[in-house]
Amino acid sequence: MHVRAGKADARAQFDFVAAFNGKVSCSMQEKESVVEDLFRKSAAISEEWIEKSAQGGYLPAQSQWANMLKMDKKFQESLIWSRKAAEQGDSNSQRDLATYYDEEYKKTVSSNEDIKVVEEMWFWHNLAEYRVYWTALDQGRAKEVLDSYKIEAIEKRLHAWKPSPTASTRQKFQEDAETADFDAQMMLARFSLYGDSPKRDFSEGYFWLLAAVKYMPEEAILYFKPIDYDGMKIRAEKNLTPEQITAVKERVKDWKPEL
Repeated sequence: MHVRAGKADARAQFDFVAAFNGKVSCSMQEKESVVEDLFRKSAAISEEWIEKSAQGGYLPAQSQWANMLKMDKKFQESLIWSRKAAEQGDSNSQRDLATYYDEEYKKTVSSNEDIKVVEEMWFWHNLAEYRVYWTALDQGRAKEVLDSYKIEAIEKRLHAWKPSPTASTRQKFQEDAETADFDAQMMLARFSLYGDSPKRDFSEGYFWLLAAVKYMPEEAILYFKPIDYDGMKIRAEKNLTPEQITAVKERVKDWKPEL
């Protein structure tokens, strides 16, 4: 793994950090001086390899690197990496961007520049919630600041937006989805339903959406919103024939996650 990591394999670099930190956890029973030394090495190696993995385009690393920069109070650098992860389709990073723009707006007085901040906030907020159409509540709040033309423009931007996952990111989520990982399945559904035309696959997106709901863990119920599922379901079914819809449902019925 370390050889591959050294050759700029983004995913291997991220996995190397996880493996190294696993060793540190096992060593916590050793002498205190040894543990402290390993902890220092772990922190240095984690930062180095997560940054390399993020630069290689691996989404989980980009998201984690953004959080590490934020903890170091490097907010502008953190914002750059949150945006990179958000553009790949990471909903947590999209929420982070929405929060950032919300906080920026609260700091300022009303001006044309503030309106742009509000537009960005609502765009990333709705994108993070898998929405293409706004809820009545969100529209009401947005209308306090934005006129109908700007709201319409944001909706058009939401319709046009497509995630752009790297190959390593897509492979990671594919593997995790096969084990019934809810977030990975929802990400694959999103990639397939909203991705660039050559990679768009409505049958595949519909399959992972239905599989995610079928095997949804209890903790996911806390943040899963039916309105988000409905929007993705409608998009898939509008682009599939009745025969294709039936075939996908049969596939979901027969599918079993890997253990």
